[in-house]
Amino acid sequence: MPRMTAAQFLAGFARALRRARLKKGLTQEAVAEAAGLHPTYVSRVETGAYTPTISVAFRLSNAVERSFSSLVREAEERSSTTKNK
Repeated sequence: MPRMTAAQFLAGFARALRRARLKKGLTQEAVAEAAGLHPTYVSRVETGAYTPTISVAFRLSNAVERSFSSLVREAEERSSTTKNK
């Protein structure tokens, strides 16, 4: 897999989180409540304005009912695909 920058990975993670949330039909408010966060924080993670810690990213993945590793894998795969286009 080609190398990517941290910024590319974080953008990919933000997109993966948003896709997972929408696929489950969840609002940012519902995800925030399940993860113990403020809805604005979730919005800013999804837009790439905030970089979550690993523990917060783990809580967010649980809130959208995905494993942390699956969101990371999706972020890596889609970021490398986007990078190579």
